[in-house]
Amino acid sequence: ASRMGDYLVVDYTCQVEEEEIDKREGDWIYLQEKDFLPGFSTQLIGVQAGEKKEVNIALPIEFPRPEVAGKKALFLVDVKEIKEELLPALDDELAKSAGEFQTLDELKTKIRNEILENKKKHAEAAYEKALLDEFLKHNKFTLPEGLVTKRLERLVEEAFEYERRRGASEDELKSKTEELKKELEPEARRQVQLAFLLDEIASEQELKVSDDDFKARYAKIAERVRQSAEKVAEYYAGNEDARLALAEQIRNEKAIDYLKKNAK
Repeated sequence: ASRMGDYLVVDYTCQVEEEEIDKREGDWIYLQEKDFLPGFSTQLIGVQAGEKKEVNIALPIEFPRPEVAGKKALFLVDVKEIKEELLPALDDELAKSAGEFQTLDELKTKIRNEILENKKKHAEAAYEKALLDEFLKHNKFTLPEGLVTKRLERLVEEAFEYERRRGASEDELKSKTEELKKELEPEARRQVQLAFLLDEIASEQELKVSDDDFKARYAKIAERVRQSAEKVAEYYAGNEDARLALAEQIRNEKAIDYLKKNAK
């Protein structure tokens, strides 16, 4: 029988007001005290493989689908498997299996350094956002509405792509379009305003993008996508639009660096 901390492999459907709003097969559910759907795990404690179970839940107000947020939902869960999590011992053998480490201390040091680097990046990003927000506040001007609309459409499409990957249907996306536009319009305006200002700084300070800048960026991209730098350079050489977008990104980053160095 299942216990807290186990994983269930299940098929399920979710109904709200007798209408099916979601259906999954082979989904993994981690039984835990603090659920996104409070009380979901506790209703599945004690089930066995092959058992069917009804789970009744009140969907939270912050549920990502506004049309059903706060309503009562019925999950019809068909339990296929129960898996227990078995963790290896924290020792040197584990470290050796995890990569080029000889001891557990070496592995811990590597992980600690990665966490520290990640925290530094988050702190730098927070500082940069605060700096740019202050910069925008002191440089107001009328924006071309056509560019704002174009940028807003792009942001909406990016949001839709994310939702599609999570399994949202085209009808669901269509119903969210106007609400999403309203939500994303301030960010679209911010991005257009910032683009003009960074371009102006780059022009005034004669900030250029050199071949060395491209090479350095190709190397970073290659590391991220696990391709050779030559392969990445070949892609951009054959895609002028992508190369121009990358050049603009590098130039904007140089303008932001100029702001950081000169901000008081």
